[in-house]
Amino acid sequence: MINRLKRYYINNTTSTDQVITLTEQTTCDGFVVVEDFSQIAYANMETEIKFPNDGTFTVYVDAQEDGIAYSYLGLFESMILFISASLCANIGTNCITSPNCLGEVPNHLNNAISKILLYSSVNNPKYDDAVVTALQKIHCTAKVIEDRIRSQEQYLGLSNTDELLKVELGHLYLELYKVDAAGELPADQEGLKEIYDYNNISYCIARLGILDCEPPAPLPGAEHTRFFSVDPTSFGSGIPTDVTVSYRFTKNDDEFIAVIDTNVPNVDISKFDGFTYNEVISGETAGKSYYITYTYLRGGITLQNTVTAKTTTYPPQWYGGETVEDDFEVAGKASFTDITAKITNVQPVYKNTSNGSSSNTNTQGKYIYWITKNPVKFFIGAFQIPTGPWDANCDPTSYSIISKQITTVMADGVTEEPLYFYRTCPLQNLQGQTLEYTLVQ
Repeated sequence: MINRLKRYYINNTTSTDQVITLTEQTTCDGFVVVEDFSQIAYANMETEIKFPNDGTFTVYVDAQEDGIAYSYLGLFESMILFISASLCANIGTNCITSPNCLGEVPNHLNNAISKILLYSSVNNPKYDDAVVTALQKIHCTAKVIEDRIRSQEQYLGLSNTDELLKVELGHLYLELYKVDAAGELPADQEGLKEIYDYNNISYCIARLGILDCEPPAPLPGAEHTRFFSVDPTSFGSGIPTDVTVSYRFTKNDDEFIAVIDTNVPNVDISKFDGFTYNEVISGETAGKSYYITYTYLRGGITLQNTVTAKTTTYPPQWYGGETVEDDFEVAGKASFTDITAKITNVQPVYKNTSNGSSSNTNTQGKYIYWITKNPVKFFIGAFQIPTGPWDANCDPTSYSIISKQITTVMADGVTEEPLYFYRTCPLQNLQGQTLEYTLVQ
């Protein structure tokens, strides 16, 4: 996958068309299938991915993960529009220093600041260092503004901070542009300037007196080092698993003060001594974020930091051919124990996606079952296999795979996961044919 000028492309160098599908991030950790989206990446061509909306997407090409796309073109274009309106409007009227200047629209400024911060956040961690650098540079221009604000508050009881907001906005804009300029090819630099409206906005920034200075020097001495990890990082949902949390802190020129919060047992500041410690947490059945928050002294200043590491759990997924005809449902739920007792030809797998492929080999006279963590579509080549409701009396001329979603109790007898059940409607009559099913979320 290629990212160029805020757009994403698939370069299909093969001689056959490929299918692009997506999952979209809906929470900080979770992705869901983008229903009713598929796009053809034509053979021997570069195809722009037409995302249905702004968002963070995992991109799949022929059911194989091809990377994560942070596609926020709509937000970016709106952000640039309002930055231009905030920094360039009324530039010749000296509105920057007048709290009552006609034509100044404060909402433009609030809009621009909000959007540039949101854009930096949704693209985390790409612009993290740029935001820090921009904040460090504000002092270069803000001293006179700070004095003016203080005088306004002293004599008027209130102050106008629009001028300061414009300084902050200008620095954020310049630092984000630098990050993107460093990531684009030389041939695309002019295109980047165009989508950033760089020639116009950078001129306005200069006219406003915003100085692109160097950030303050870092605090002296060698910073402490830290190592924090978990093992394993993923395991089966509902399967009791021992998680080992490992940590090592070496002070160098810093001084450690105290551990102020943690969910890792037996952690104490006395163990921040350069050695590695391992704590085993037994019987974990669900994903969890582990952390240690501590304070330390650096260059005479007390600072705080948090290290984190997390585990992720995946529910079991099955594929297999069985002669048994079963709906696996008891009192509205299925269970890991019942499924593993009845689907005996294959062991469950634990993974992040339900994309994959499966062959009908050795399924003559059997039903094919798929049990997945995500809803899937079935393809044989480019042809999509129709699916219908779970019904033992289904008509294979209408659809050949039946499906339903069931809450499923995991191996621990407590944890529940919503799983998707699929089964071929007729018994397999292969007549010597081998079919390869492609599963696409």
